[in-house]
Amino acid sequence: HKWWYIVSDFLFLCVAAFYLYRTPSTFVRTAKVLVDESDQDAAMRNLGVSTANMMRLRSANTVMNEIEAFSSPDLMETVVERLDLQTKYVQNQFLRDVELYGNSPIELVLAGENPHSGFSFIVENAGNGKIKLSDFRIRDEKIKKQIVGSFRDTLQTPVGSLVILDNVRNESEFSHPIRTSWANSMATAKGYCAKLNISLAGKESSVIVISMNDTYPRRSASIISSLIDVYNEVWINNKNRSAINTTEFINERLVVIEQDLAAVEEALKKYKSSNNLTDMKAISQLYLDESRHY
Repeated sequence: HKWWYIVSDFLFLCVAAFYLYRTPSTFVRTAKVLVDESDQDAAMRNLGVSTANMMRLRSANTVMNEIEAFSSPDLMETVVERLDLQTKYVQNQFLRDVELYGNSPIELVLAGENPHSGFSFIVENAGNGKIKLSDFRIRDEKIKKQIVGSFRDTLQTPVGSLVILDNVRNESEFSHPIRTSWANSMATAKGYCAKLNISLAGKESSVIVISMNDTYPRRSASIISSLIDVYNEVWINNKNRSAINTTEFINERLVVIEQDLAAVEEALKKYKSSNNLTDMKAISQLYLDESRHY
């Protein structure tokens, strides 16, 4: 039965090649962040806490808090808006769908407020600078409607007012329909947070390891780098806010103390004036001068 083996091997190789052709490759990007605890440890030592176990417990709590901060969708939402990740372009090529990140021949721009949290539609090249929009989807609802327009024109669609820009550099790639999907910043942020893997480098370590799986390594690297930048900006803003609040509190107390001292000095001046009292040092000096003269 050697021909059965040969035919089976050929079929299995074809199936494997087809699977690899349809399945996009996944890459991992990793970054490490050192949580500086020098200020906190010094403050604990100044308070007289010398127990090593308590110091380790506080260090562990601090690092875990920072891990929770990195996992926050609020930070990721800022990253999504900064990198403009709300829109996704997927091109339907031969027997597979390929996401176009950084090289899409079109660009979606919202021309007004959109009441939907997410939607999608298909954009086709109609030739002569014309485009056709069809197969609109809002969540699970499908809207069968076709809209023909031109690039850079404001199009009134079932999902709101849209503008489709053309990318001249990648215009030659606009030969297949493109599924354009949009989701608001928070929904997109939650999706990317699910791809994040944040852990400690070791049990006694204060180094946080951030990794992310994605089909585009450049996108995952940009997301991790921007996430660290946003985290640092928030941390610096919090430190500055704390310093500003402390300074304002000290200035307010100084104003109150100055007013109290001025009131005491004014009361003392009135008391001396009402009782005909003068400077005792000056009186003593006057008596000494008179005695010396005599």
